[in-house]
Amino acid sequence: MKKAISVLSAALALLLLTVACNPSDAMSSSGTTASGSSASGSSSSTVPGESQTGYRDGTYRGSYVEGGVNQVGVQFTLEDNIIRDISYRSLMYKGVDYLAEDADEATKQVAGQYQQLIDYYIGKDIREGVDLMYTPEEIASDVDAFTSATLRSGKVISAINDALNRDAYALAE
Repeated sequence: MKKAISVLSAALALLLLTVACNPSDAMSSSGTTASGSSASGSSSSTVPGESQTGYRDGTYRGSYVEGGVNQVGVQFTLEDNIIRDISYRSLMYKGVDYLAEDADEATKQVAGQYQQLIDYYIGKDIREGVDLMYTPEEIASDVDAFTSATLRSGKVISAINDALNRDAYALAE
C-alpha cells in the first residue's frame, strides 16, 4: 500500500511540475492557451518581427552554428514580405570554406548549388517560400534526388528561420 501511494504521489508531483513549467500550454476556459494558440494548434504571431500581415521591412541576418562553427550565415532584405536580395555571409563545412576565392572546382560547384538554392527565393514571399527548401533537388541542378546529399538545405532553412526569429537586423528607411 505504501508503495502504491508513493508511486501516485510521484506521478501527481510530476504532473504538477509539468503544468507549472509550461503555463503557456495551460488551457483557459475559452479554449486557448495563455500564448494565444487554440486547442487546434493555430496561434498568434510567435516570431518577433512577424505580425498578422507578415514581417517588417528590413535586412535580416541569421546563422546555423554547429560545433561552435558558423556553418551557414545568410543575409536577406524583405520588402512587403518579398525577398529582394539574399546572400551568404558564411558557408563552411568540415573546415572547407565554400565562399573562398581560391576554392577548388568541386567546392565551387557545391557553392554554386547553394547559390542556386537561395537565388530561387529572390522575388518570393518569405511566408510561403522556406518550405520549398525541403526539396532542394527541385531547385538546384546536380543534386542527388534520392538523398539531397550534395546540399544540406536544412542548415540554410535554419539560418533563414534564425534570421526571422531574431527580427530585422536593420529596418528599412
